[in-house]
Amino acid sequence: MTEDEKKYRDHLNEMVEKRTAELKEEIAERKNAEKKLLESEKKFRDLFENMMDGLVLHRLIVDENGNPVDYILEKMNAAAEKILSWKRENIEGKRATEVYNGDTPFIERYAKVAQTGKSKYFIEYYPGFGKWYEIMSFCPEKGHFANMFRDITERKQIQKVLRESEDRYRTIFENTGTVMVIIEEDKTISLANAEFERLSGYSRKEIEGKKKLTEFIVAEDLEKIKDYHEQRRVDPTSAPKRYEFRFIDRKVNIRDILLSIDVIPGTKISVASLLDITERKKAEEKIKASLKEKDVMLREIHHRVKNNMQIVSSLLRLQSAKAEGKKTQEIFRKCQNRIRTMSIIHEKLYQSKDLAKINYAQYIDRLAVHIFQSYGVDSNLVALKTDLEEVFLDLNRAIPCGLIINELLSNSVKHAFPEGKKGEILVKLHSDKKGTITLVVSDNGIGFPDDIDFQKAQSLGLQMVNDLTRQIGGTIKLDRTGGTAFKVKFSVNK
Repeated sequence: MTEDEKKYRDHLNEMVEKRTAELKEEIAERKNAEKKLLESEKKFRDLFENMMDGLVLHRLIVDENGNPVDYILEKMNAAAEKILSWKRENIEGKRATEVYNGDTPFIERYAKVAQTGKSKYFIEYYPGFGKWYEIMSFCPEKGHFANMFRDITERKQIQKVLRESEDRYRTIFENTGTVMVIIEEDKTISLANAEFERLSGYSRKEIEGKKKLTEFIVAEDLEKIKDYHEQRRVDPTSAPKRYEFRFIDRKVNIRDILLSIDVIPGTKISVASLLDITERKKAEEKIKASLKEKDVMLREIHHRVKNNMQIVSSLLRLQSAKAEGKKTQEIFRKCQNRIRTMSIIHEKLYQSKDLAKINYAQYIDRLAVHIFQSYGVDSNLVALKTDLEEVFLDLNRAIPCGLIINELLSNSVKHAFPEGKKGEILVKLHSDKKGTITLVVSDNGIGFPDDIDFQKAQSLGLQMVNDLTRQIGGTIKLDRTGGTAFKVKFSVNK
């Protein structure tokens, strides 16, 4: 073999080896590309099949002039089967006219997507399925389009219910006959009804989203309202839900308002109703003025009755000084004490803040002291003890009860301790939760005579005690143990 032949052979082998290496590399690259393509296709298939939304791929069919006439449903995923209640084997590869019984729904819309590549989003109701769908139509390649959609029927139904509910509440909001507003967290009025327009003098266009509730409140009440508003946002229970304030309308008229307000659960928004109580407040002021006049008049009446009784008592005292015999003088003294008993009642009512009732414990203290002074009791021999709860009685019970105490206490003073005998007289007044009053007048003296029935006694004093006890609907009992104790019980509820 010549030198040239040898060189040619080596060159040829070198070329073969180089080409073989290139082919091997090309084959490896092709296999790698095929592998990646398969992996990509698998990912696409997995993505396609496992999408939550339905996806249907279509191919547009056009006539010889390029006009769209139909489209083929090429492929659909599992979600589309479920949402549309279709079977892939019955649908894939078929024309829309076959699937939809000769109709090709929205062919012009889909043709524009397939031909222009511009996506379309729309919401449609399909009578054939009886459902609402949210659809995104896009062009994956020329002459094709894909519809990605989801069933929004339930959402539509909820929206319908919410809309109907909102309409109902808006109707109530407008027609309650009460001034109502919705107040945002920053105090802006976001919604106002016709009654608020009437109260404020502004139209809704001037109010909603433009004015704050604080713009309608007088300066003196403003801080209170602001504080309540802030407290309500932190803790809805921390601020009162009903309170009064003064309202300024467009013409700077001031109205008295009773506000009822609360936070809508789960929000920082408040709903409030405003009641114009201006006329009621004026009427209340008139009533207060009238009551004050009547109060003054009643006090004056009690004062005059007391004065007249004191005059009568003084006349009796003057007359008793001229009376002959101790018995006659005693009769005059008893009459004086009885009148004085009633006079003290009217004096207490005149001095009391409440003309309907008096503090009876204070009254008994004063009455007992008067009786002791009237009979000139020596406190070194006979002591006066009291055990008195704070009980309030009206005039209808106070006078009879006072006369009963006067008679029983006078009897103890006169008869229980003869010839300088020492002892004590006790007056007790108690009440229980049921409103039963217990009055006890007792002494540790010589005791009530055994041969006298106090309920049938001939003396005027004991007859008065029994009659007055019945008058106040009470009962009276006598206990002779360790002296004399009269116990009177009656109810303040009767």
